[in-house]
Amino acid sequence: MAQCKDFLGSNRISMTTAANARNVFTAIFIALIVPVAFFMYFDYPGPPKSPKVKRFFPLGDELSSPYSKEVRDTLWHVVPPFSFKGHSGKQITEQTFKDKIYVVDFFFTRCPGICPKMTAAIKGLQEKLTDEKDVMFLSHTVDPDYDTPKVLRRYAKRHGIDSTRWHLVTGSMDSLTMMSTKGYFLSLKPGTEETEAIDHSGRLVLVDKDRIIRGFYHGTDPDDVNRLLEDIYILKMEYPRREKLEYNANPDGI
Repeated sequence: MAQCKDFLGSNRISMTTAANARNVFTAIFIALIVPVAFFMYFDYPGPPKSPKVKRFFPLGDELSSPYSKEVRDTLWHVVPPFSFKGHSGKQITEQTFKDKIYVVDFFFTRCPGICPKMTAAIKGLQEKLTDEKDVMFLSHTVDPDYDTPKVLRRYAKRHGIDSTRWHLVTGSMDSLTMMSTKGYFLSLKPGTEETEAIDHSGRLVLVDKDRIIRGFYHGTDPDDVNRLLEDIYILKMEYPRREKLEYNANPDGI
């Protein structure tokens, strides 16, 4: 009987120990899961929002501009109006790009360094965006004395430029310098012995349909050019397509 009692007592102790262990495990589980559940319920931000392309140059105490547009309670610098002679012989103005997203660069046809790479980068974008009719390109020469519309036209032909969507433009050096430095905030100055004949920026600029700058990209860096391509598609999401609706009297073909 004593052995039986010892066995029963030991069994009760084992059961009590197991129960206590379960209680401790349950308490730890509750202590861990409740805060997590509380955080997820009250602080979970929900599904990720659609990506956005940032805007550049808000106007305020540090920056002023005679050309601006208010978007969501913020005043933004916009690209000033312009008028240049295009390689096609037409006058190219800001109205040429009305309701268009466009990519800008500054180059010159005799440039031995970065310009051919920048042109090739935009050519790649032109080919990848063939079906995106609301995306255009604008290249300004910084050597207007040599780069006449005729010279630009030969350059466009040599590089397979689609003249309906990509405009090479020339004008006075003063107006080109103003557009580079004040319009797009890109450097442009005479070259030195250590630079090209004309020291200009190698960046590509992304401009939206309100002429607000949305990005800067190194035109000689393939990764950065790919980032520009991605940003163009993201930017297009801001402008829902307006599908043309046509009335069909017999939708079932009866």
